[in-house]
Amino acid sequence: MGISLDRSSDVQIHRQLDAMHTHSFELLLLRFGDSTEAYLSNETTASLLRRVPWLKAKNVQGFNINIRPTGSHLSMLDDLSRTQLDDMERTGYEPCVIVETSPANYQAWLDHGRDLTPDESHEFSKALARLTGADMGAFGRRHAGRLAGFTNRKPNRRLANGYYPFVRLHKAEQTVFTAAPTLSLPAPEAAPPAPRPRSSSTFFYQTPRRLKTIEEFHDDPRYDNDLSRADFAYAIYAHSHDVSERAIIEDILRRDMRHKGNQAAQLKYAKYTSTRARKQVRP
Repeated sequence: MGISLDRSSDVQIHRQLDAMHTHSFELLLLRFGDSTEAYLSNETTASLLRRVPWLKAKNVQGFNINIRPTGSHLSMLDDLSRTQLDDMERTGYEPCVIVETSPANYQAWLDHGRDLTPDESHEFSKALARLTGADMGAFGRRHAGRLAGFTNRKPNRRLANGYYPFVRLHKAEQTVFTAAPTLSLPAPEAAPPAPRPRSSSTFFYQTPRRLKTIEEFHDDPRYDNDLSRADFAYAIYAHSHDVSERAIIEDILRRDMRHKGNQAAQLKYAKYTSTRARKQVRP
């Protein structure tokens, strides 16, 4: 993995978007405090670039700047170390984008080289997270990642000097990972693989946590297809397992909720559900 490509925020933004090789993104801005504030919009690459001055202003105001590609050819992995990334590069799982979200903590985007169905996207992301030891609570095509060139405004990432760390771009290449053609989905009824020992020749060494997904709550017969009840139950479960509020809101927004209104209404519902659940867990 190389050093940061460029410290200029504008150059980093352009290079990250170009390497992700998609024409449009969902732009997600989140600020956490006494109450959660969020902006969600659909942007072309060109319109997103035009909004960079506005994004910089919102970042200074405390908003985290996240993007979610609308293309279905990418998988995002979160909470990776430098060692894990080096192992991925060596074993055929080369990311097209690597972003350092806080000191020594990374996100990586992998390009499959083809569009995936929603089920494939979910299962491949889960398989990749398990194989690489990435955060099992942050996989799936609906999860957003950091946009380089802005600061990470999460309070627990604040540096000792009082400043927030910049999100740095470490790699940006339009490249399909070598193992993509041979990556296969697990059999539906297959038992989870046994933990593998630590090895210098493979990166399959970390036993990640296994958290239930929001889809498992949606499919649970106890909620009788009432997805709002299932969302609330999932949010309680996720808060109980220290999943970030950002990730919970993104999970809730994953399903089609056009019946709840426009994007602002959907976001308001997701925020309300997460906040209500958090108060159940931490009154």
